[in-house]
Amino acid sequence: DLESDNALRARRRASVRVVGAGSEAAMAARIQQDVDGVTSVFIISNRDDVDDADGRPPHSFEVIVLGGDEQEIAEKIFEIAPAGIGFTGNVSKTVVDANGNDQTVMFSRPMPVYVWLDVTINLYGEESFPATGEQAVKDALAAYGGTLVVGKDVLIDRLKAIAILAATGFGSVDVE
Repeated sequence: DLESDNALRARRRASVRVVGAGSEAAMAARIQQDVDGVTSVFIISNRDDVDDADGRPPHSFEVIVLGGDEQEIAEKIFEIAPAGIGFTGNVSKTVVDANGNDQTVMFSRPMPVYVWLDVTINLYGEESFPATGEQAVKDALAAYGGTLVVGKDVLIDRLKAIAILAATGFGSVDVE
């Protein structure tokens, strides 16, 4: 045998990947998969004939990328972007197309959003709250914060659940 069945299947999956598949999900997956160091990608399209509420021009899209080399990101976006659709963003790079012409590719780097929490733990008298409970709650909330990605909301009820599950002895918890 020239190659195993599993190797053939893996090679086939890699070879039939569609270059330029233009949906937001496909483009985000390709950027995150193909560009080293990219940890999060979020894409917003404006398919309308007017600027959107955030100022994106008509028939354009904005790729928001966390991590990775800016030139490599621009080249990957140009490779997979739908033809004739405009780019927008706070980073601008030049990419050389197949005809040797310079093309401007734009994308954005996310702006950090800091979240401060005020956590009040209300104890439950029938259970004991461990001496390490307060630190366990802090650690659990910080760990959850490390999993957040670009474009996703911070949900207060999820934070409450994480805090409650971090230690025993809770009656309730308030997170603001």
